Amino acid sequence: MGLLILAFSISKNSEGEVTVQDSFRDLVSFGDSASRDFTNRFGDTLNTDTDFIGPDGTPNTQDDINVGALLLRKITTFPVAGATAQKDENEKTIVKFIARENGHIFEVPTDSNSRERISNTTILRIWDTLWLSGGREFVARFIDEDETAVESFYAEIIPEEERDNDNTLSGSFLQKNIEEIACSKDRNKIFYIVPNGDGSIGIISNPDGSSKVQVFDSPISEWVAQWAEEDTIALTTKASSDVPGHLYFLDVETERLNNILANINGLTTLVNSSANKVLFTHNDTGKLLLSVFDIKKNKVTDLPLWALTEKCIWSEKNSSIIYCGVSSFIPRGDDLDAWYKGLTSFSDSVWMIDIETQTATVLVDPTEKAGEEFDLIKPVLSPDEEYLLFINKRDSTLWQLKLK
Repeated sequence: MGLLILAFSISKNSEGEVTVQDSFRDLVSFGDSASRDFTNRFGDTLNTDTDFIGPDGTPNTQDDINVGALLLRKITTFPVAGATAQKDENEKTIVKFIARENGHIFEVPTDSNSRERISNTTILRIWDTLWLSGGREFVARFIDEDETAVESFYAEIIPEEERDNDNTLSGSFLQKNIEEIACSKDRNKIFYIVPNGDGSIGIISNPDGSSKVQVFDSPISEWVAQWAEEDTIALTTKASSDVPGHLYFLDVETERLNNILANINGLTTLVNSSANKVLFTHNDTGKLLLSVFDIKKNKVTDLPLWALTEKCIWSEKNSSIIYCGVSSFIPRGDDLDAWYKGLTSFSDSVWMIDIETQTATVLVDPTEKAGEEFDLIKPVLSPDEEYLLFINKRDSTLWQLKLK
């Protein structure tokens, strides 16, 4: 049974570069001298590079506004490599993010126009970040200096009272050429995939790379991983529009693989945290259809929305709710490969989908509200699910949407 569309609530390398080598000391540069060239562009307040969109879609001035009540907020005008939302000691929601150009780390309250730079350690060519427990640890992903290998660097933010001189990060390199990486639900373990001959192997370790245990071996080299449940890792073959894809569940205790979905063209997946439902995109008669598979009931429900699972996130508070970036046009099957290659972009609105009540609601159309087109990726929910964070793939800027 398809969804009833319930409501349209809204209509539609710069100066000061540091050379990256294969050691922590060569990778990073400490102190203000290394970051001075970036300060004028990034600054330490939001006054020069943040836009605020009110509930009626009108841009607000940045003085005397209630930031927490805004419907849509542009947090940065510069590219970011990843973001997370955490509660601080006062139970306020704080957004942490990493500037892509130099690896500096900032934090911003969801209800304030102030921003603090909490690390000025420079890491160049960073393109992705996996945030770990408490928002104090992360794995930075970047291309090495020769552009021949993928580097992964585990880092911990040093509390201000424990810092030695200007050092704001400590950390270590993980294995080179990690193809895919995911963290456990408690974010205290990581699972990663590395090449092994023509195939690949999967390893579980501590976030710093210690205590490694191999749990997976495959003749297939390209996988997408999600640590869905404590003992379950979801492994999906990398998607191509006209290639049959497969989803397996890996039991980390027994190391056995269970086939969940098979022979589905253009398959991309997003498993919920109970590992009993799978949101998946597939190439259906030349269009990218979004569906839900209930594993226990062995039932597929097609949703009348055309979207990629990379643009979606399951609610942790309500197991029937999904938030997605949905394109203003119906993507063709071959748009999947073009999008992965950066040859095409989508113009997304943000939707809330309830798979139990069979309803869907448009939460915001950024083109209408902010005058910008969004190609939404990397959605993140705040712990209380009051806010949705996401990155616009068009320019890698970070945005905040108020949900409650």
